[in-house]
Amino acid sequence: STVEKESEISPPIQRVCDVWAPVYIAQLQSTMSGYLEDLSDSQRAALDRFRTAIADVHGKRTDRFLLRWLRAREFDVSKAEDMFRRDVEWRSKNGMGSILEDYQPHELIQRYFPGGLLECHSEGHPLFLVPIGNVDIRGFLQILPAAAVVRHLAYMLESGESLKERVSLKMGRPVETTYIVLDFENFSLRQLYSWEAMTLLTDILSVYEAHYPEILEKALVINAPSFFPLVWRIVRPFLSQRTVDKVLIFAKDGWREIMRDTFEPERLPKHWGGDMLGPDGDPRCTDKVCPGGQVPKCPQMGPDAFSQVISSRDAWELRVPVQQSQSLLRWNFNVQRGDLAFDLRYLPPKDDKKPEASDEPLTKPQRLTGQQEGSLHCDKPGTYVLRFDNSFSWLTSKNLTYTVEVQPPDENP
Repeated sequence: STVEKESEISPPIQRVCDVWAPVYIAQLQSTMSGYLEDLSDSQRAALDRFRTAIADVHGKRTDRFLLRWLRAREFDVSKAEDMFRRDVEWRSKNGMGSILEDYQPHELIQRYFPGGLLECHSEGHPLFLVPIGNVDIRGFLQILPAAAVVRHLAYMLESGESLKERVSLKMGRPVETTYIVLDFENFSLRQLYSWEAMTLLTDILSVYEAHYPEILEKALVINAPSFFPLVWRIVRPFLSQRTVDKVLIFAKDGWREIMRDTFEPERLPKHWGGDMLGPDGDPRCTDKVCPGGQVPKCPQMGPDAFSQVISSRDAWELRVPVQQSQSLLRWNFNVQRGDLAFDLRYLPPKDDKKPEASDEPLTKPQRLTGQQEGSLHCDKPGTYVLRFDNSFSWLTSKNLTYTVEVQPPDENP
């Protein structure tokens, strides 16, 4: 019939459809966001395979959570599985399951590490507001080991994840992502002028990318200085393309309007474009957002501390005489510009005919970084040798500040 003839597709057109239809469908599916409500058939199949592949370790994780790892690896199930298993191992090793209950930040971190977690978005997304221009990276590393700073950042990220869970329950819908605002006002390149500071920065970025995938809604860099392109060249290799695509960079102008449009002004500090004031009219709301600042040098060492420079490829010994058995030997060390190997050995009194020194260290050899305290109950009188080893360093001398005290038996518990 005429209708049947009009509905027929000519062979050339049919061949074109056969070739291009699968391509079109694949392109259409590739534009799906990869979130639970917006999955293509291939993405849903990848989720099923991923769930099966990690069934022995994923516990009660939801599909929404598992999709974060798949999106981070462009739905490559093998790569997502490897990433997920590494995260499970890292969390177990670092006690991340209880960090929100167990973690106690160092006093210096509480007082001088800039930033705060705010609830000021109408759709429930938390905001990490960080005046990063006021962070004293070198100051922290003179007092604390780099691992302490990285752990604090992990604690802050876990706090953000916990907040999202609470907000999701409150709003009756999932809140999956977080905003980050990094304010570079007052930032100086001197804050990165050391190998230790650069290593800390890359360690932080690596932890973020490896263990907190797809938690970012947007990152706003504001008050970016003229040399920011140099900072970006350092940072960029450690960020995934998906993260980079969510970063907006502003110099001195243009960001206040964005901040005010993105966040609820009544819950955003006035200094950053909102209307909220802290106690006594504080526009920065420092009761909610720690302003940071310069870390005092060796705050707990006191005026009686001594200093010693230990050259590269060298070692130094501090010999401490102990007159009475059961005395308590206490020490407080601060290592600047890197680390030192440390152990403690024993020398008997000169009139003792035993071998001059013990074969094994009295304490387990350890790596000293930043400020560390310790003590040892001395079972017998003699000379206790504190040995600081920098022989592994080819180029860098280390600055050691220290106090050592011997408490007689009647003065220690």
